[in-house]
Amino acid sequence: MQGEDFSLSRHGIGGVQFAEVTVDTETGIVKVTRILAVHDCGRPINPKLVESQIYGGVIQGVGYALYEERHLDPTSGLQLNANIDQYKMVGSFEVPSIEVHILEQYGGISSTDARGVAEPANVATAAAIANAFYNATGRRIRTLPMSPANVLASLRT
Repeated sequence: MQGEDFSLSRHGIGGVQFAEVTVDTETGIVKVTRILAVHDCGRPINPKLVESQIYGGVIQGVGYALYEERHLDPTSGLQLNANIDQYKMVGSFEVPSIEVHILEQYGGISSTDARGVAEPANVATAAAIANAFYNATGRRIRTLPMSPANVLASLRT
């Protein structure tokens, strides 16, 4: 397939994230201690806003990876755990140290070359945490959230 464009995105959006975790193999608790997020945002028109969007995406991704577990009614599709005591989200004590690096790539795709960064930062976080879990334990976890029950089940296999 020579000559074909194999870019990840036709808009040039891309990034990479790395996570550092601790895993308590007795309780199954995973704690994210650090995230490194490097993202291409084209031309950052407001660099502080871009950085803030990446922070927010990472925090949302930590919640998705470790805490958020929706239970849906199979008939209606309504969420059954619709209150905070049954739906854990990231709190201030669960937010890891986050280091953000912004790459500026100008490709002439638009008149500003600005691109969104919130979703790419969110999506990459769970994968980075799962890979850090693998590096810490030698086991793959394929069920989200990485709740203590899911972690202990993964460690037993």
